[in-house]
This record gives sequence, structure tokens and C-alpha cells, in this order.
Amino acid sequence: MRTLLRHSLAISLIAALAACGGSDEDEDPVPTGAALSSIQFVDNDSYYPMDKLAANGTVLTEGAANYGTVNSKRRRGDRSMSVWGIDTSATGPAGSAIEYSMRIDSIVADSAALSSMQANLRIDPATGLIYQQCSGFPNCYDNTSGRRQEFKITAIARVSGSARTLERAFTLSVIAN
Repeated sequence: MRTLLRHSLAISLIAALAACGGSDEDEDPVPTGAALSSIQFVDNDSYYPMDKLAANGTVLTEGAANYGTVNSKRRRGDRSMSVWGIDTSATGPAGSAIEYSMRIDSIVADSAALSSMQANLRIDPATGLIYQQCSGFPNCYDNTSGRRQEFKITAIARVSGSARTLERAFTLSVIAN
């Protein structure tokens, strides 16, 4: 009798799931992705994008073994785009496209600095690559505050057609020039 009852319950559960079309997650998936690490820069020259710093505070040069992600959108010699990139890519169900956006908030920066960072920092909506693009002074972000400025960057990934998102945040710090 117990075996019959157990099988009846299992069949009822399967029938109920089939009738309602499965779970909402199947129809409204959320991408997955690794945590994003905080990163620091120095604003050496407000005419060009910021320079990436190593953990010990030294400026990283393009080609250094520990440089990390490179901005694949930049053409060699293009000083209006950062050499560095920040990979925020995520993974969705097989065959799905992911759309990316970002939000930039101030942690320790005034409204002018926030506005400038929002104007300079970009995210590729198809790949999730974050980079800086600007066209010289006064259009490039310039940390003239005399102190470290910090921004909370929230990378947002969404499977095309889905309402649910994956949001991951990290701190972007900029040492003053």
C-alpha cells in the first residue's frame, strides 16, 4: 500500500508540474557569473583615460604579466579609450543572448566626479566589457580632489527577454593626480 501511495504521489507531482509548465525559472532565467573584484586606478593625466594600478600601488603597463583584461574595443594608438577592460561577462542558458548594463554610484566622491565618471565609463551591452572612453580635457574624468575617490559599479546582466537580472557590484577606486 505504501509503495502504491508513493508512486501515486510522484505521478501526481509530475502531472502538476507538466500542467503548469514547469517552474518560472525556466521561462524567466537569471544569468550566472563570478564575483567581481574591486580595482584601483590613478588619474595621471586628465587628457587621457586612467591608468590601472597593481595591488601594491604601482602603475601597470600594457603587456605586463599581471595586467589582466585588455580592452578589445581599443585600436592600437587610440588614446581616447582605456587599454584596460573589466570583464563582467555572465552565462545564460544554452543558445541565449545576455544583455549588459551598469549603474555607477558614489561611495567617496562629489557629484561632479560622479557625473564625470558616469560620462566616461562604458559597458559593451553585448559582451559586458567595461572600459573608459573620453576625448581629452575637460571631457576625461579628472580626480583633482587631492584624495582617493571611490565608486560602486554595479554590473547588470539579463538574459534577453527575461525580467530577472544578475547584479554584481565592485568598488572602483581612483587615486588623485
